Amino acid sequence: MSRGLVDLDVLPGEGDTWGYAHLSSNFATCFSAMSSQRRNLRRGLTLVTGVTLAVGIPVAIAAPLMGKSTLLESEGGLLETLSWVAWLLAFAGSLWGALRAARSHDRSAAGLLGVLALMAGLRELDAHVWLTPVKIGEYGVRYKISWWLDARVPLWLKLGWATLFLGGLLVLVIPTLRLRQSAMRLLRNADPSLVLLLCSFVCLAIGFGVDDGLRGSRLLSHKTRQVIEEASELIGALLFLWSVALECRAPWTSRSPAGGLVRGVSENTGEVESTQPPE
Repeated sequence: MSRGLVDLDVLPGEGDTWGYAHLSSNFATCFSAMSSQRRNLRRGLTLVTGVTLAVGIPVAIAAPLMGKSTLLESEGGLLETLSWVAWLLAFAGSLWGALRAARSHDRSAAGLLGVLALMAGLRELDAHVWLTPVKIGEYGVRYKISWWLDARVPLWLKLGWATLFLGGLLVLVIPTLRLRQSAMRLLRNADPSLVLLLCSFVCLAIGFGVDDGLRGSRLLSHKTRQVIEEASELIGALLFLWSVALECRAPWTSRSPAGGLVRGVSENTGEVESTQPPE
């Protein structure tokens, strides 16, 4: 039977000196883990706040001063270019981390970050447009349901593109499933790299939402919407880049929190280890 953080089935009996010593050690480990969680959370949120202010303040000052100029927020403008550079650096860092990783979980984590960075960078360049019939003619794909349901489009072409997209999806899903258990442990420990990664996704979602959800809205001017969109995406890209830097500095398995009060968790592998009293 388990109550809270202590497994009552293995509480020490009377005269069990080893058991009481081990239980005391477990309580110390518990409090140390909680302290580590708070410290990690503060570190992650401090980094997020710093990056947000470092981008937001200069943009908020520059945008009104530039007047009608679109150099800041336009397609191919300063903010978008900086975002693309950040994604490129994130991809290069992830590739380097995957190549130097000694463990398969570390390679999976770095590789997953690399694929995400590559896809985001290509999206920043509007690479999806390169695959449309406008660019490659009759062999192009359209991202509309009507195209997939159109009987005039050859079946082999639909199957070919569907296979390609499914392969890309599997590249994301397989390592995610493999890392899910250790990811939950790292999240419970408020791992700064994962905190940055999640905040990066939030910022990117804000950028996409402003672009798609407020398009045509009268609440904000076109220039203001573009500035918010591009600034949010740049903040997201920089947070992602910082997350990659932390991953390269301390690979996935090395950051697994030491766990377990009575039954421990390996610090390096994340596997559950049973603790037995000495003979």
